[in-house]
Amino acid sequence: MNRIIKYIYLGLIVLLFSTEITVAETLTYRSTLKLAIDNSFDLKMSALDIDISKAELKAARADLYPTLYTQVNTEYNNGLGNTQNIAT
Repeated sequence: MNRIIKYIYLGLIVLLFSTEITVAETLTYRSTLKLAIDNSFDLKMSALDIDISKAELKAARADLYPTLYTQVNTEYNNGLGNTQNIAT
């Protein structure tokens, strides 16, 4: 009986003074996949390449739209007969 009590005391002391406590964590496929995607360098580079391609596609589409150019000139002409003409 003394031997059992000593083992119980020893077990309690080990449990109370253990410095490392481990806790089980439930792993799911979704959480593991999310962590893999968040930490994947190749996927981050691919996402950046996709964003660059989208920006280039928008620039290429913008070239298809018609452009409108306007120009305004005003000149002041002083004729030979001291008549003032304004040409626009």
